[in-house]
Amino acid sequence: MYKTQIIYFFIFLLSGSLLGQNKSISWDDTLNTGWPADCRIIEIRSSSDGSMQKARFYASASKADAPLIVSLHTWSGDYNQQDPLAEEIIRRGWNYIHPDFRGPNIRPEAGGSDLVIADIEDAINYSLRNSDADPSDVHIVGVSGGGYATLVAYMKIG
Repeated sequence: MYKTQIIYFFIFLLSGSLLGQNKSISWDDTLNTGWPADCRIIEIRSSSDGSMQKARFYASASKADAPLIVSLHTWSGDYNQQDPLAEEIIRRGWNYIHPDFRGPNIRPEAGGSDLVIADIEDAINYSLRNSDADPSDVHIVGVSGGGYATLVAYMKIG
């Protein structure tokens, strides 16, 4: 099994380090714009209820094991929500997945439900099977509702 490292990124920490000083970054832009061409849309069958859950996915071209970044969308977003981290993760040669995990948190099955946790675990397992990701170097990140889901995952994923 993979060892998951849960990380909650605060916007002020990212603005000075990972993303430089770009003040125009919007963490809650729910429009489908700005996706790197390498981030393809995939579908993952839910281990909980059999439904198909979409995600944006990038498998590193690296020959060596590389980290897997599981970047979670905000409260009002879904897998299509623009992610300011995607380009930087690809530039670094890391693996990346941006799962839907039941979409915007406006339904009982979204938020921190057992379905959400299963969807996040399914996204991790899909990524580990379909990339060179190092199972001991898996990181879940998010802000806003994605930060909430990150904390819920921290409490529920073994």
